[in-house]
Amino acid sequence: MESDRPLRAEALRRVVAQLAEVQDLLLALPPGDLAARHELHLRQDGLRDEAADLARRLPVSSAQRRHLETRLAQLRHRLADRSGRTLTGRLTRLGAGTGMRPSGVAVDTMLPLDREVLAARDLDELRREIAVLEHRLATAA
Repeated sequence: MESDRPLRAEALRRVVAQLAEVQDLLLALPPGDLAARHELHLRQDGLRDEAADLARRLPVSSAQRRHLETRLAQLRHRLADRSGRTLTGRLTRLGAGTGMRPSGVAVDTMLPLDREVLAARDLDELRREIAVLEHRLATAA
């Protein structure tokens, strides 16, 4: 399998170059050309899938494995830290007070909560990145 590595790496480089070409085409399109934009997005999705498949099949060295494991631990820590500061966590800790909105949430807590809602949006991205790293480590040669 190690002898396939240069072939897979070259195939991955070609796919990444094609992705760059598609991105350039997307940037050059006029905003109103929705049909062409749709076709390019479909092509981009296919190339991304192909690149991910090729990348998964590349062998992982022990140094790369350690790097992936370190990154995974960092992301898990970040996710645990941020999960405790989400909107749901804050709402369960809020008590009744003065100046309540019809929703039952105090007015002076709304602005911080709005910021937390925005910050919580990247929790899904963290979970996706963790899943990719877990899969990569589980399937590494």
